[in-house]
Amino acid sequence: MIRLDGSATADFAAASAPVFSIPGFDAARNETACACGDADARPAPIRVEADVEADADADADADGQPDASFGAGPGDVDLMLCAARNRLVRTVGEGFARLGQTGGGRVAAGLPGDVLECLEDLGRLCATVADEAGRDRRRAIELQHALAALRAAEQAAQHRALRDELTGLLNGASFRAGLGRALGDRNGSPAPVALLCLDLDEFRAVNVRLGEEAGDALLKVVGGRLKAALRADDQACRLGSDEFAYLLTGVADRQEITRFVWQLFDAIAGPAQIGKVGLSIEASIGVALYPADGTTAGALLRSADVAMYRAKRLKSGHAFFDQRCELGPRD
Repeated sequence: MIRLDGSATADFAAASAPVFSIPGFDAARNETACACGDADARPAPIRVEADVEADADADADADGQPDASFGAGPGDVDLMLCAARNRLVRTVGEGFARLGQTGGGRVAAGLPGDVLECLEDLGRLCATVADEAGRDRRRAIELQHALAALRAAEQAAQHRALRDELTGLLNGASFRAGLGRALGDRNGSPAPVALLCLDLDEFRAVNVRLGEEAGDALLKVVGGRLKAALRADDQACRLGSDEFAYLLTGVADRQEITRFVWQLFDAIAGPAQIGKVGLSIEASIGVALYPADGTTAGALLRSADVAMYRAKRLKSGHAFFDQRCELGPRD
């Protein structure tokens, strides 16, 4: 069916004579409301409504609904479409005048060959515009998919740059940068900040006896327990291998820090099921305080590391940094 909005409708079927009407046509004046030269009465846009059963996929909108309307296509195609439309209106109007029909009537009669030719031209042009519109829609969808993939890749790259891939905690570089900013924002505040360095006891034996896959699974368990222990303004990271760091803020004094360290120790320690093997996790925690044990991120990390190795030697679970301690392995 080809419909001329306003509402001239023509149905063409191979087995029957066509039926159509041209509103606004005055047989006595032998002209139509949209004849050339009447700038104020241009023909209404044409909308094609076709059997879309076979072409529903090609002509579907992004929401899956078929769209049979056509807007302006490329410049030359649009001009050709308008020319064919005007030619159709003029030709059909002249045919009605010869038949003596008044405007608004409906007639069932054989159409002249030139009318059919106009309709065929119009159909081809409409199909061309439809194809162009379909390609534009497909290109738009492909572009949206490409942009979504790009955004996902950017987010993944940012995640890899900031996070430890195995545990999901911050990695060492991003933690050190955040630690430096946190210390710089203290502005002479007397409230203490504690940096905790944590190392798993006998972790190397797990790798040797059960394999690196079991060791990685154990690290994931510890990372999950650290994330569960995080408070609002705290940060935790995996520094490397089986060593982790925890930035503790918003504490009142050394006594409160000690209570939290034991809570963290209890949260991490305990049984863990790695495949079919049950393991008991034990850790050593070293504690360094800002600004007493260091005023920069690097100095504070070194102090916490020294305290952690002291706790490991003493098998005390945790230890605070002491200036009298021997220097740890990093120094």
